[in-house]
Amino acid sequence: DNFPLVTAENSESGEVNYYLSNLTLQGGSTGLLIHPVNGSHNSVSTCIFKYLVFRNQNYGIHLDKFDGFDNNFIEHVSFVDTNIGLYQEVDPAFTGQQGETSTMMFMDKVVFYKCQWINNNKALNLRSRRGSNLNAWVDCNFDNNRTVAEFQNYDATIFANCNFTRTTGDSIIY
Repeated sequence: DNFPLVTAENSESGEVNYYLSNLTLQGGSTGLLIHPVNGSHNSVSTCIFKYLVFRNQNYGIHLDKFDGFDNNFIEHVSFVDTNIGLYQEVDPAFTGQQGETSTMMFMDKVVFYKCQWINNNKALNLRSRRGSNLNAWVDCNFDNNRTVAEFQNYDATIFANCNFTRTTGDSIIY
């Protein structure tokens, strides 16, 4: 299939929250696509994602050019056999000079607890242009990925008690 299995979108500006649990999402181009509609300023906050499996997709979760992914708790989520498990896509025109925009796409204060990334090309592709701060991966498992993480403009990133095994690319975290 060449479409996202679950699409989360909002056309009004402001804080948006989503709850998703107890699912296996297999196939499709993307397991969960989150994006704004009509240029709305969406801060996706206080989401709870738990007991999920994203399998056999280009992107497990695709954060697609919205304002920010902020103050979220992700627990017991698995990304298996994806191209990119968690993908943060930033508006290529965003430079930071124009102030905050509806497509700048930052990620702040997000905790990943007991999650796993297995057999992915890249577990995490998080290349922000605005500072992304205080994100944590706690008790997570990264096994048989080509690259675990590519970060850009991330500050105070924490990996606590995580396992990194059988990484095959040039670097584990870049």
